[in-house]
Amino acid sequence: MMQPAKTAGLVGIGNLAWNLAANLQGSGYSLEQVIGRSKTQTAEFAEEFLVPMNSISLGDLHPGLDVVFLAVSDSLIPEVAEKIGALRNSETLILHCSGNVSLSVLATAGAKSGVIWPVQTLTKENLSPFREVALYIEATENAREEVRKLALSLSNHVTYSTSEERRWVHLAAVIAGNFSNLLYHEATKLLDQVPSEGLSTLTPLILETLRKSIAIGPEAAMTGPAIRGDGETMKSHLKLLEASNPKLAELYRMISEMIGKMRK
Repeated sequence: MMQPAKTAGLVGIGNLAWNLAANLQGSGYSLEQVIGRSKTQTAEFAEEFLVPMNSISLGDLHPGLDVVFLAVSDSLIPEVAEKIGALRNSETLILHCSGNVSLSVLATAGAKSGVIWPVQTLTKENLSPFREVALYIEATENAREEVRKLALSLSNHVTYSTSEERRWVHLAAVIAGNFSNLLYHEATKLLDQVPSEGLSTLTPLILETLRKSIAIGPEAAMTGPAIRGDGETMKSHLKLLEASNPKLAELYRMISEMIGKMRK
């Protein structure tokens, strides 16, 4: 006989919540309640994912849920955890999904708590399947197996880590994701000054660089004037940047110096 699905609740209706809701479908967990700050947007979220209960008050949190995800901003996690501490059933698992917030902030939410953090950029406009996304998990001793099983129902790549170890992974993710995206933005702005197709002009280069980095490693895949030690080309680039974007010129120098140190 099939076991009934476990029940889940979500606090939050932002990008993370949308992606969690989408990935919980088919995981063995039934999303039964969502709580947000906007009545209209919370109702729309509930309609999108067929969630039977929705509210804008933490006081309405259903006490019988098996797991509650705190899909709120990092700064709000301690406050929300404290508020739901008095509302939850003692058997309810409370999870946050932050790469940079310690498990210990959930102590006020009860003795059974954990973390499931997806190493992925998340937007509600482009939902990301978690199956091949790395999930970093942590849990109190009495919840480790439950958190591990929940994470494995979502992803094939689950790693247990301490809060401090997870912060290092979060830092790496910010550098790899956010920083590279900023450079795409700055490069596109440079192309605005000349005939081009904008980011599309650079897309084949970006994709091939990423493919090579994954295939042979970033160091082996490095090309360009800095790794070659081509000082004349770098001077030419800096002349252009210093006249138009001194801050980017400074960044160009710093990154080029770092790349230069990779030369053997």
